[in-house]
Amino acid sequence: MLNMRDGGARPALPFSSIDKIPTNGVSGKRATDGVLEVEYGFYPQSAVSREMQQELERQFNNGRLNRTGNGYTTDSRRYNAYDEKFEAKRHEEFEYRGKRYVRVEANSDFGGGTFTLSNGEGYRDGDNVWVEVQPIKWLVSESDKLMLAEKLVFAGVQFKHERDYHTEDFGKTDIKKFIDDCWSKDIEQVRSKRKNYGNWY
Repeated sequence: MLNMRDGGARPALPFSSIDKIPTNGVSGKRATDGVLEVEYGFYPQSAVSREMQQELERQFNNGRLNRTGNGYTTDSRRYNAYDEKFEAKRHEEFEYRGKRYVRVEANSDFGGGTFTLSNGEGYRDGDNVWVEVQPIKWLVSESDKLMLAEKLVFAGVQFKHERDYHTEDFGKTDIKKFIDDCWSKDIEQVRSKRKNYGNWY
């Protein structure tokens, strides 16, 4: 359903020519299947190990984590607030031993049961989770002049908070607004120079 908050997204980004592909400053590389892979932007992607979760939580509670000045945006609404419009919530980024992390609260409907995250650990709705900020990997279609995120890079944003939708209205959807107003800016905030590379799809 359009107004559910249980989906994820793999954004796509067009580019004008192969020499104008945006990266984090490092050239791309070819995978064994010949597909060009590049890293562009940074975003919280992987829940850290149980041991690191405990260490970061301890350092956080003792006020020993360094604030980077960056932050990342999610929807503050509960997973079942189907007819409520997106409301931004900012998550502060912290640095610890050369890596960067954000602390988020699990917001998922599993009937009080546990669910497994990328670190293989079980969590419940409302648990605090530390997620490492990492480069986003993109797969490049050189013939289509399009970059596609390798994996789902964000979730929990409604496609649209209203139930009616026509394909020509994609530009007016909640998820398009989130990508343009929040996500596309969040992934670039650590770059020294911000450039406009076009619209997101």
